[in-house]
Amino acid sequence: MARAVLEGIAEQFRLLYGEIEGLGAGGRTQLVGAGNGIRKNALLREILQERFEMEMAVPMHTEEAAFGAALMAAVGSGTFESLAEAGKVIQYR
Repeated sequence: MARAVLEGIAEQFRLLYGEIEGLGAGGRTQLVGAGNGIRKNALLREILQERFEMEMAVPMHTEEAAFGAALMAAVGSGTFESLAEAGKVIQYR
């Protein structure tokens, strides 16, 4: 039953991604997962990788929201010129 729940989660993510693709935001080449649900559940990562047909990258840092907020502040303060530039400091495992 637990696997069925995880399969359902993955299917919903894939369906939502299909909607986003329909709006012109498709063509991604990297699947990025964040948060403890992804970090601590190898089966969910595996299911998502299968569903999206992409390897998943998980950030090395564990406080993704705080790290993202710090990057946003760094862009706002001029430390980085853009979000794209700030994003380059994120390291994945």
